[in-house]
Amino acid sequence: MANGVTELFPKERLARLERRITVLRWVLSALAVAALTVCIVLTTRANTRNLRQMMILCMSITTGAGWIVIYFYIYGIRQSKRELAHAALLRDGEEELITGTVAVLKQYVRIRGSVRIRKVSVETDSGTRIVNIDDNRAAELRRAGSRLTLHVFHGYIAAYEVCHESH
Repeated sequence: MANGVTELFPKERLARLERRITVLRWVLSALAVAALTVCIVLTTRANTRNLRQMMILCMSITTGAGWIVIYFYIYGIRQSKRELAHAALLRDGEEELITGTVAVLKQYVRIRGSVRIRKVSVETDSGTRIVNIDDNRAAELRRAGSRLTLHVFHGYIAAYEVCHESH
């Protein structure tokens, strides 16, 4: 994009998300294999006197490891995959430039299988338009100022640039 344009999903961020997914997959796989290995070792050490303790220990390890895997899958891998899919949507399509006074609204929408979307009102010379922005990027847009030129793809803001008023 041109100078002065701030991309909401720059290539560096997308590369970081892909790396995050890969690293988390490897770490979570290693955790699951380690929990399984510990349970196998505990099973070989079990006898009639310590069977109950070994069973409780094995269940605790697998339950704890399972919750850790689920947590990092939901808030790490799945969220990153959603952001990547959303960014891919923004890269495909025809760009529309909208210049006006921007206000990020409090209402948001959660599209199943996608990122949480916040509504943005843009007051242009020809009227008011409502476009969407990734909820995680809404604060960045708020800090940028009120008069902006938005780069919109499929109704979603992909980039913005600050309009400098000349006095």
